[in-house]
Amino acid sequence: MYFYSHAPHEVLERARRIKAICDNFKVPLKAAALQFGLLHPAVASTIPGSRSVSEIKENLQMIEYPIPCDFWSHLKRVKLIPEDAPT
Repeated sequence: MYFYSHAPHEVLERARRIKAICDNFKVPLKAAALQFGLLHPAVASTIPGSRSVSEIKENLQMIEYPIPCDFWSHLKRVKLIPEDAPT
């Protein structure tokens, strides 16, 4: 779902491209998603929804997952995140 509706093709395609890059860099998509928002200085916190204690533990692991700088640089190079995004 995307804004309570079906996601447009362009959004799904972008997500697929990001997932492929995550796979190439061996970075879990969830780790990249959680950490990307936290990299911006205006973001004080992020609150992922969790249904269980195991999901909370997984979210904490994903926030701490080491992501190489090259990963973010590559996403910028292929224009999947803004060039000026804090990374």
